[in-house]
Amino acid sequence: MSKERLNAITDAIFAIIATIMVLEFKVPTKPTWASLAETFQPMLAYIISFFIIWVSWYSTHQLTKNMSRITYKYYWLSGESFVVMSFTPFITAWVGHNFMALVPELFYALINAISFINYHLLLEPEALRNTPIDKRPPVHSNVWINRVRFFSILIGFTMIVFFPPISMIVLLIFSGLHIVEHIGIEKLEASKNKI
Repeated sequence: MSKERLNAITDAIFAIIATIMVLEFKVPTKPTWASLAETFQPMLAYIISFFIIWVSWYSTHQLTKNMSRITYKYYWLSGESFVVMSFTPFITAWVGHNFMALVPELFYALINAISFINYHLLLEPEALRNTPIDKRPPVHSNVWINRVRFFSILIGFTMIVFFPPISMIVLLIFSGLHIVEHIGIEKLEASKNKI
């Protein structure tokens, strides 16, 4: 399979997931600010989930950018990743309507944790194996970022029983760290190109 075909289906899947999430919104019943305020929690859940999907989409493209070929294994691991991500509209709607409930927040955290684990432990190593050494990005080399990642997950799963929305906060931190990493990689690549 060519990278272009996989990237095309990847774009389509991410677009569909984001679109389905926004379709879950119910129009306020009255034309008042109070009625709009009732949609605050679903909107917040949507914004957080959209941010996570957006970061995942960018990370996936960065991963395949310099791959020499798409292997059969990478193809199937991508499919498994998309199955997990396809739960995002469902869990976003559930959490949006039950913001302080443990079970929806725990399910939200588990689905996203599976997605991140799949990316870091399965997709990323397979992509790097099929990327020329001189074109491999410096992946997860920042010790500080990795420590924050580890402790945010530890704190999140420990505190979720006492404050369920902590799962969404942890996922925001985790996704934000992805952005910080990618900005660092972009700066490093730009400085290499100047030399």
